[in-house]
Amino acid sequence: MNSKQREAIVRDLHAKGMTDVEMSIESGMPTATIWHIRRRIGLASNSASPVGIPSRTSNDDIRAWMEEGLSRAQMAERSGLAVSTIKGRLLEIRQANGAIPRTKKGSDQTQRFLSAFRPGSYAPPTHSRMAETSNRDGRIIGLPVAICTASSLYGA
Repeated sequence: MNSKQREAIVRDLHAKGMTDVEMSIESGMPTATIWHIRRRIGLASNSASPVGIPSRTSNDDIRAWMEEGLSRAQMAERSGLAVSTIKGRLLEIRQANGAIPRTKKGSDQTQRFLSAFRPGSYAPPTHSRMAETSNRDGRIIGLPVAICTASSLYGA
């Protein structure tokens, strides 16, 4: 079957009001082929619901489920959405509430970098070698410190 014959078949079936899937079943051609032919010859879709229809689950529903304490998997099961979609919607909700910054551009990069080096309150187990080498403040003492310079890294 050549391309002209396929186009004629798609035109005839489209004129009968069939969707791409129905045309695929009727003609024996793959749905993707039907879609490409229909787009190439400029025919609109006969589908009742276009691709990318809005979700029937609103953010208000998801907020209510959050307050109920449902897990992401339970929310996905109730809504019929994928868990990854629920995660994205939860992120949108938290960003809208200001709980999570929208972009990293607005944050102070220096403070974020230095926050990784803030001292933490870590207490080693009482009967461990680390506890023996730590002083009462929890800082490790008496261990050698490695010093790296540019010359030692690049062999200069």
